[in-house]
Amino acid sequence: MIDLVATDHSPCPLEMKRFAERNFQTAWGGIPSLSVALPVIYTEARERGFSLTDVVRWIAEAPAKLVGCQLQKGKIAAGYDADLVVF
Repeated sequence: MIDLVATDHSPCPLEMKRFAERNFQTAWGGIPSLSVALPVIYTEARERGFSLTDVVRWIAEAPAKLVGCQLQKGKIAAGYDADLVVF
């Protein structure tokens, strides 16, 4: 069973991740760039019989819930941040 999929595309020293604060909003945010995570996860999931809905749950909804920002992120819905990707 897959609960969620996340990447650490911009590694940094642990102290910059600020784990002790337990606050995702203050953690190192990474560097915006091209990511291959979505096409790789989608391709491999599809070959194994999973749907795009499963992939969205794994890479958007579940990570947002894990870090406590599920009321603003993880869905395309009224009142949510418009974090969109062209795929």
